[in-house]
Amino acid sequence: MELLTYARPYSVAAFSYAKQQDQIEQWQQMLDFCLCVFNNDKMQFVLSSHQYNKQQKSDIFIDVCKDNISDKCINFLKFIFSNSRIYLLPSICQQFITQRMELNNQKRIKVISVLKLKAKQLKTIVKKIEARLKCSLIAENIVDKDILGGIIIESQDVVIDLSLRTKILQLKNNIIN
Repeated sequence: MELLTYARPYSVAAFSYAKQQDQIEQWQQMLDFCLCVFNNDKMQFVLSSHQYNKQQKSDIFIDVCKDNISDKCINFLKFIFSNSRIYLLPSICQQFITQRMELNNQKRIKVISVLKLKAKQLKTIVKKIEARLKCSLIAENIVDKDILGGIIIESQDVVIDLSLRTKILQLKNNIIN
């Protein structure tokens, strides 16, 4: 099973609680902080070490985080550790952000191009895609010289491929067939 599938119940629980308490922003900040701690090389050493048992790992992690997170977030982390699921924290955070964006009618898109787009170009593309998807977008421009020209726009559920590479492949297939 994919990590996102295992992480989903945890992220849904955290997000539901945060929404119910009107604390989505605070929970996002706490989870982001916990993720930074999780990604720290020294913490990764502790979490992957056989020198510490599950409880010791939980205690060390929470001790590092405790001044920057609420008691409810501490309980959430204890629950994750008790189920040996701390390795899901990056996926939990990712899904929390996705749920927050869905609540705010926002989506992330990737605009893939051969060259880095100017801000004005990216803004024009975003406006057109927002009208099509009927939501607010957060765009990331990714440079990929392999597409040869044009752009590819990727969202969670939509791909618009206007790349020269794809057009050439289509032409090739039409000639062969």
